[in-house]
Amino acid sequence: MKNYTIVALAALLVFIGSSCLLAADNNAAVEALRKLNIEVIGPAEQTEEQLPDKLNGPYWGYLNNTCRDSGWDLSAYAGKKISSTCFPIQEKFGDEPLNVWVLSSAEKTVCIYKAVREGSSLVPGIFPVKNTVR
Repeated sequence: MKNYTIVALAALLVFIGSSCLLAADNNAAVEALRKLNIEVIGPAEQTEEQLPDKLNGPYWGYLNNTCRDSGWDLSAYAGKKISSTCFPIQEKFGDEPLNVWVLSSAEKTVCIYKAVREGSSLVPGIFPVKNTVR
């Protein structure tokens, strides 16, 4: 019984620690958006993802180029884990509502871009956000 209690407590501490880290990343994302005068209109969705070793192909290659051309350096994080935080924003592209995405690592903003929301037929639907917060 004692071992189960220790395992349960360890699992709880890991969960609480990861929740605190996600909240810290979320706060850093909101601060980065505030500096760019981008106002969010809803709650964030946050995931952690492993970037591929090579940022090429139709999605990662395009996103890497979009980030680079906007003054961000996503390629420095190839093969590493990053936090990906998505917020709905009021802005639209034509009739298409947009989200803003903040990619970060250890509270450092890696790239910010806007994209059409899920279900859109606009391809690729990714728009640069100029890095003016260096």
